[in-house]
Amino acid sequence: MMTNITIEPLSKETLDDAVRAAEKVFPYEDTLFNLTKPGYAFHVSLMSKVVKKCLTRLVGITSLNYFVALDGTEQENKRVVGFSGIYIYNKDEKEAVWGAWSGVDSGYRDRGIGKMLFRNTLEKGIETGKEYFRLYTTTHPNEDRAKEIYKKLGFQQFKEEDGKNGVRILYMQAKMEDLKRNMHLLE
Repeated sequence: MMTNITIEPLSKETLDDAVRAAEKVFPYEDTLFNLTKPGYAFHVSLMSKVVKKCLTRLVGITSLNYFVALDGTEQENKRVVGFSGIYIYNKDEKEAVWGAWSGVDSGYRDRGIGKMLFRNTLEKGIETGKEYFRLYTTTHPNEDRAKEIYKKLGFQQFKEEDGKNGVRILYMQAKMEDLKRNMHLLE
């Protein structure tokens, strides 16, 4: 059912549509100004190298890249229906790459787009040569299906902390070698 879905790097042309998609997927991320909010992170990832370097270092990140899932065949008719990305934290840059904001528009779920995006994200993470792929998720019910996929791929929780509004933040990681072996589960 994904005949017209393509994965491309986030670009200036897809930025506004990606921000709208992220706001639909994560409506509960309502911080007024937060560099980790999806919309801000998308903008920062496309800024000039100098500006990007300054802003990402404020939050301890050395690299930030996003990808979008597009539905449509002609460039002017393509619509962002999903997004995902990777980043590298200063604190563990020698050993890990992190999964960034990731989600699929509710009208496009159950079509394999999330798996397609996550596979692309994991492949980009593997290309970094790091030992671990790390991510965080929460106990929010909207993230339950994603957690099931993470566990099937070999992700294990290594930390938990309080979040906002009674939601817990769950930190998970998987060894890249395990991800390579389990990648077929995303087909």
